[in-house]
Amino acid sequence: MLKHCIYFVFICFIGNSVSGQQRDIDSLINLVAKSKKDTGRVKLLRAISIEFAISNTRRNNDSSLYFINESLLLAKDIKDKKGETNALLDLGEVSRDRNDLVGCLKYIREALQICEEIKDTTLIMWSLNDYALLYYLQKDYRKELDVYLRAENLWRHSKHDDEKQILTVLENIGNTYEKIGILDSAQYYAEMALKMEKGLDKQISLNILSRIKFDQKKYFASLVFARQAMELARMSNDTLGMGYANELFAMNFNKMGKLDSALYYGKLAYSMGIKRSDSLDSKIENGVLLGSIYERMNNYQQAMRYYKISSEAKDSLESLKTLPKLLNMDFQEKARRRDIEIAKTEYAGKIRQYLLFAGLLLISIIGFYLYRNNQKKQIANQKLAKAFSDLKSTQSQLIQSEKMASLGELTAGIAHEIQNPLNFVNNFSEVNTELIDELQQELKTGNTKEAIAISNDIKENEQKINHHGKRADAIVKGMLQHSRSSSGVKEPTDINALADEYLRLAYHGLRAKDKSFNATMKTDFDESIGAVNIIPQ
Repeated sequence: MLKHCIYFVFICFIGNSVSGQQRDIDSLINLVAKSKKDTGRVKLLRAISIEFAISNTRRNNDSSLYFINESLLLAKDIKDKKGETNALLDLGEVSRDRNDLVGCLKYIREALQICEEIKDTTLIMWSLNDYALLYYLQKDYRKELDVYLRAENLWRHSKHDDEKQILTVLENIGNTYEKIGILDSAQYYAEMALKMEKGLDKQISLNILSRIKFDQKKYFASLVFARQAMELARMSNDTLGMGYANELFAMNFNKMGKLDSALYYGKLAYSMGIKRSDSLDSKIENGVLLGSIYERMNNYQQAMRYYKISSEAKDSLESLKTLPKLLNMDFQEKARRRDIEIAKTEYAGKIRQYLLFAGLLLISIIGFYLYRNNQKKQIANQKLAKAFSDLKSTQSQLIQSEKMASLGELTAGIAHEIQNPLNFVNNFSEVNTELIDELQQELKTGNTKEAIAISNDIKENEQKINHHGKRADAIVKGMLQHSRSSSGVKEPTDINALADEYLRLAYHGLRAKDKSFNATMKTDFDESIGAVNIIPQ
């Protein structure tokens, strides 16, 4: 979506320099023929290239590339630095769309160097945006974020007022923070952009906020933002935006357990996604999503199908990124190759007609064979599901068994640790018995002063008995807690007490195995740390 948005903003930026009456390509070409070799002609050549690019056919894309190169040559000839920078950025975008990342990097670096020399803030920010997209395509989100933050810093320390461009930077920063998983920062930038956006422009920030809420497991809140984004996409008939909203619907319904709804929107997102310019990325994401939905519905055959689609798309994307590209192909050579390919296509069409009948016959045979094997596959899927369930059950049992084994090793240490407070309890109880006898004697003789002193001693002993009794109780509770199956839920815990408890248990466990073992235990706890949110077991 960000790539689509940046391209849209880029076209709007260029379109400001060309009047509405000049949108027709023939008229623009006539204007070029009559114009002088100046900056106005550079802009006209770039406007023609954009018109060809918008038409989205291979022939016109080659024509677009031709006029970009003409614009670049003229800009260099008349020393129009801004025109040269814009042409290099255009070439970088063409290279990126053709997966020529090496060529794209070359053009963007040249553009960035020129616009930094002339200190044009607008062009520097556009260059940085395109530069960051290279890291996005390579999934290197940390480096992508560094470039976007550089653009943001440039905006904050300059008098730059191109609102469209600023919004693009803020949206990209928020989107990248979300991919990295730093959700607080992602929400900060997405909300900042949302406040600045107007009307249909809010769609991108709403999508980012929806993903943030999804990452936070706030699925209802995520759906609210996704529905708002969908409404704006429908108002502008934006198929790309509707595809992203459908994907968010499917993700949230899948997590909420509404599998029928998740499957419905997942299929819509997949069908719209394969029409995107980054269709391989869409297949990777939506393939995994549909695979997980089908897996939860116990339709393992369809799940494997979409997992395979996702895996193949990922392999294709990696191979395209490493594929070497030719950087400076002549326009006429491209046209000649295009004509050859058209002729090959026509010849292949005739061959396909001859093969059609044979293909239909072969499909009929294969269909019969697949029908026979379908029943066998269904039985195999049932066995696979049962084996998967048994595996998960066995895994849980193994974890509990290992915990009980470790508990057995600590039993001797725990028994020794409990004995200490129990000894104190017994000793002080015996002392109190003797003190009570003395107290009764003093009371009989009327020596109340001595009786009060003895009662104070008894009270202090009772407090010590209570303290050591609670310590023994805590040790037993800790042992029982360790033996229970963990729910995996974090809870506030005194980490100092927990560490001290298990340090002593570990020491006595070793002493139980080896009587000759001795060690001095020294602790230095941070008393200000308080309770820590952990799983005590």
